[in-house]
Amino acid sequence: MRRSDVQRVSFSPLFLATVVVLAVMGSAASLSAQTVFIPINFGAAYEPQQLNDQLMNSATADQRLLMKSIAARDALLNERFPELTLPDVTDIERRFMQGNQSYFNGKYDAAVQELNEAFEEATARLSALTLRQGFAEATYMSGLYLVQLHYFVRGNQDDAETVIKELVRYFPSQVPNEEQFPPDLVEVYLKHLPKTGNGVKLNIRVDTGCFARINGHDLDMDPSVNLTVLPGSYGIAEICNDRTTRAYVVPVTRDTVVDFHDDFANAYTYPAALTLNAQPFLTQPEVVGRLLATVGSRVEAKFVFGAGLIPDGSPVPAGYRVMLVDVDKGQLVREFTVRPAEVATREGMADLLNALWTGEELKVVSLRDDSGGVTWTTIGIITASTGGVVLAAGAVFGVLAMTANSDFEDCNKDAACRLRGDDIQAIKDRNLYSTVADILYGTGGAILTAGLIMIIVDQVSGTTPEEKALRTWDYNLAGHPDGGVSMGVTYRW
Repeated sequence: MRRSDVQRVSFSPLFLATVVVLAVMGSAASLSAQTVFIPINFGAAYEPQQLNDQLMNSATADQRLLMKSIAARDALLNERFPELTLPDVTDIERRFMQGNQSYFNGKYDAAVQELNEAFEEATARLSALTLRQGFAEATYMSGLYLVQLHYFVRGNQDDAETVIKELVRYFPSQVPNEEQFPPDLVEVYLKHLPKTGNGVKLNIRVDTGCFARINGHDLDMDPSVNLTVLPGSYGIAEICNDRTTRAYVVPVTRDTVVDFHDDFANAYTYPAALTLNAQPFLTQPEVVGRLLATVGSRVEAKFVFGAGLIPDGSPVPAGYRVMLVDVDKGQLVREFTVRPAEVATREGMADLLNALWTGEELKVVSLRDDSGGVTWTTIGIITASTGGVVLAAGAVFGVLAMTANSDFEDCNKDAACRLRGDDIQAIKDRNLYSTVADILYGTGGAILTAGLIMIIVDQVSGTTPEEKALRTWDYNLAGHPDGGVSMGVTYRW
């Protein structure tokens, strides 16, 4: 027997824009945020986005956790794991050339201002220094010109040494030679190089036959290079066959190892994909904890929540695994695997997060001790809840439509109001709100219905593995030339 039940609705551009605006508003983060969320891939067939969203919402509501918003987290990850596309820095390069030209033409005041502004902006673009070697070299040379302007032209050694300190910080592996600096200035420069007392050790490891580049400067072709650097952030890249294979922007506040081929490099593919691939370490939660700690240290968080679905047939109980990691200690604090249905609600997720954070016993949620896997009942509960939220939004716009209609009727009775054209605006508002309300009612009803169907069918149909194998769900989301979006859910047995 075969039956299909398909629900399709179209989302208007206005509705999509409204959702985007609400999402952005909801993602505003405190500057003191100390915790980030990272999804984990444990080998499940799909990503539990609704559960991840529930975790993020519950964690954000818990003021103890000081969660970074998704937008703030992604901004940091994009900065610390730059894509290998060369950034556009033509404006800064042009200002370097202009400042250098002013220097050679004897326009020293203009040269100081132009070079100083361009130098400050360039050193703030660590990914550009990392990926554009020519840009890094232009930045370094312009810094040297700036030192000479302060030292020889203005006779101000303090300002000269201030720039030298910046050069040493951003270009720790470079020292000017006597063709670039006179001997007495080289001597001043050498005094500011990082040493054991004020620096930290940085070890960079690359593949055999490759070399590392730090803030645009090539290091020796050696699989392992040791540097002493001042505490700060550094753009580090691996270069193989004259091609950048990967680049990191790494905060270095203590002795640090950056390995382009360790477990973390193999497991974490951001920005190509955000998810941490922990499948090889499914039975080793402490290893997954260390990988999450590395992500947390790169974005300078204090704690990391990681979560993902463990599928049926795994060597550990299936379910939704959530982990809390202490970044400073570099280790897993606690982890639980629970039934997805139990944390699909706000109360269940809040209970799980509290237990992870405090070590208190779970009150609402029970630990996962079987391999029942993720059921369509769970997905149905989440889907139906989403439909309810959309219906509620429709009710809000319905009230706005009625209010606008009331404004129109009142204005229509007042000649002065009609003369101002307020009645026309009220009609426009009424029609707009009414249209949006209709769309939200239709959308919410469809989503709610789909969720209820999932729950009912999953509960009343067969529960043996053979029977479940015959039941399939299809889901599709497609765009249309008119700007709308259609969603379809199909169940077959």
